[in-house]
Amino acid sequence: MSAINGLVSVIMPVCNGGDLLPLALQSITAQDYPDLEVIAIDDGSVDDSAQILETCVAAGEGRLKVLTHPGRQRRGIAASYRLGLEHCRGEYIAFLEQDDMWPTHKISAQMSIFTTFPEVGVVFSEVYTCDAQGLISTKSYSPLVNRPPTERPFRAFWQLLWGNCVCTFSNFMVRAHQIHPDDIIAEPAGFQDWMLLLLLSRRCQFYFCHSTQTFWRQRPESYFAQLSQLPKFRSTRKLALRQALEKLCADRAESVYPLYTGPCARLYWDVVIALLSALEGTARRVRPGIGVQLAGKEA
Repeated sequence: MSAINGLVSVIMPVCNGGDLLPLALQSITAQDYPDLEVIAIDDGSVDDSAQILETCVAAGEGRLKVLTHPGRQRRGIAASYRLGLEHCRGEYIAFLEQDDMWPTHKISAQMSIFTTFPEVGVVFSEVYTCDAQGLISTKSYSPLVNRPPTERPFRAFWQLLWGNCVCTFSNFMVRAHQIHPDDIIAEPAGFQDWMLLLLLSRRCQFYFCHSTQTFWRQRPESYFAQLSQLPKFRSTRKLALRQALEKLCADRAESVYPLYTGPCARLYWDVVIALLSALEGTARRVRPGIGVQLAGKEA
C-alpha cells in the first residue's frame, strides 16, 4: 500500500478501556493538524469500548477505522499494533494508548520537525504523568541517566540501551517507511515500545522536541505498574533488551548505523547487558526505586 503524502496514521489498541477511551479519542480529534486517520484495534474488549468506538465512527467523518482480530478474540498488544500497522495509509505514524492524552498541537509540532530535518525518522517530546483523575504533574518526566539531547537530531541507540527514555508509545511519531509490522516483538509483554525504539534507533536519527508534551496516565492497575512491582521485573527487562538485540543482529541489513554482529556478537551483547544490569543494581542500592526509572518508566 502506497503511503499518502502528509497523512498521519494514529494507531490505538483498545482493550477494556471504556472509562478513559473517550478522553483519548477527543485528544486526537482536537488536533490542529488536519490530515489524520485513526486506526483503533479492539482487542477483545468486554466492556463498552466497542460501543464507544462505534459512536465515534458514526461521528468521525470517515477518519476513524475500527479493526478486530478474527472472531473478536483477544490477541494481545503486539498483535494489535501489528494489525494496525498493516492497515496504515499515512506517510507518518503516531501511537496513542487508550488512557493517554495529547495537547492540541502535538502532531503539528512534531510534523514540523520531520519537515525541517529529513534525516530524522523518529520524533518524541516531553512527557508529563497524570493520574486516573487527570491531575497532571507539574514537572515533566526526566530519566536519571539517559536524558536525550534536546532540539537536534541524534543517534539514540546508547541512550535506549539504558532504558526507554521515550517512555511510552503515545509519545513518538515515526516515518512509515522506517517501520514494519514484524518490528513489534511479542515477548516479553510490557516492553514493546522500548524494543521497537531500539530497532528504529539503528535505522534513523531521533529528535527530542522539547516544546511539545504527551500526558502519560499512571494507574496502579496498569499492566506495567503491576509488572514493575514483581521480583522478576529486572530479569524480564533484561530479556526484553536481549530480544531486541537479537533481532537487530538478525536484521542487520536494515541498520544504517554500524552494529557489532560478528561471531562473538551474542557474548559481546551479553556482557553489555550484564554491565548495565550491574550498574542498575548499584544505583538501586544507593537510591531505591531507581531501577524502574532507568527503564524509562515509573511504577
